[in-house]
Amino acid sequence: MELKRVKAADVYPSEGNPREDMGDLEALAASFELNPAHPGEPLNPPLLVQDGGVYRIVDGERRWRAMGLAGTKEFDAVVCEDWADADAALAMLATDDKKPLDEVERSRGVQRALLLGVEPQKVERAARRKGLRKVKKAVERLGAEAELMSLDHLLAVAELADAHPELSDKVANADEGAWERVYRDARAQVERERDAQALRDKAAELRLHLEEGAERPEGMSYELTCRTPEDLEAAAEEYAGGALYSLSVNAWNGARVVVYTALPDEEADPEREAAKERRDAMAQRVEDMVHSVCAFIVPKLMRPTAGTELRNCMEEAAKEWLGPRGSQWSKGAMASRWLDEAEWEGARPDGSASGMVAACIARDWLATAEPNRTVLGMACGLDEMSDYGRDQLAHLLDAMGAAAGDGWEPSREDMALMAELSAACKEDESEEL
Repeated sequence: MELKRVKAADVYPSEGNPREDMGDLEALAASFELNPAHPGEPLNPPLLVQDGGVYRIVDGERRWRAMGLAGTKEFDAVVCEDWADADAALAMLATDDKKPLDEVERSRGVQRALLLGVEPQKVERAARRKGLRKVKKAVERLGAEAELMSLDHLLAVAELADAHPELSDKVANADEGAWERVYRDARAQVERERDAQALRDKAAELRLHLEEGAERPEGMSYELTCRTPEDLEAAAEEYAGGALYSLSVNAWNGARVVVYTALPDEEADPEREAAKERRDAMAQRVEDMVHSVCAFIVPKLMRPTAGTELRNCMEEAAKEWLGPRGSQWSKGAMASRWLDEAEWEGARPDGSASGMVAACIARDWLATAEPNRTVLGMACGLDEMSDYGRDQLAHLLDAMGAAAGDGWEPSREDMALMAELSAACKEDESEEL
């Protein structure tokens, strides 16, 4: 590497220059007149590599173009013998008197330096970033796609590449506006699985059998939740007499082991066992009845007009979905503020739901109408009927009544079921009176 006087006509830009925006070249050319030794030249000489009888620009294309505007015929330059010269490649990252590179341009410069064989440690010092050895592997794997990625994006891809290639691909395929969210989700997934594996390893060490995703079985009660191997070890000691250990892993609760123990043995109650059987049979009948209503109302929802009863239900459900206008975070309030921003001063009716909106509302409407097993157990006498249970059953009966009002024809079994549920509510109300 040496300082040489070169002719501007013998200098050519490098195809590998990461910069795309050259900025205000005229202002830069005017600043060269301030050079006391060589007016018309930059104080910081461009960096070139000799290529036969010509020179290729490694660093300083913007200065070279500005000298062209100023009419400079020759200038001082730092000339390297070949591209393997590390300092020449690293000079692309310099920003002394240049327009700063944007993140993607800076990333291209780093990629080029790495692919030219510059030692990663030198590139890390110049770029003030760590982990660029892995970035080189990611660049080689991604090819041209890497040119559109910032260094942070590439580092995220590289971090996951070895142990989690599928997650790495997801991050790589995300655009610059979304990759950070995808990366956070991927990291959270990795951490959940790591925590889950730690619990599995501890269970194996303690010789505990883990049930993956098991729900609370009949006849067992919840005791505690273990989130760390230490928690699990303490639980194994406390419940050495026997327990069920259920491992679950999800985005909401992370990795955890729920411990269940058997309820005390009680003498079998024939009436209670019979009530449980009625409850289980009733749950299946309710499911079949709601499915029948779904099959009936879907064609109506998909047509421009629906039945009167169903339309009324959808309008009420739409109002509930919008929420109170006075609530700051309800959908209706947020939509109203959006209309204010658009300077809309007209009417703001709730409107009626149709098409996919109606299908969405109807799905939620019927899902909340279907009572759970606890409420059905109340209807069968397993527990005392509560206000919540009464509301659930009333919701189901209202929904079925609305469907019948629009033409749904319940079977004999459906009619008997609705009569039984209605009677359960009335009997409870009469007792309170």
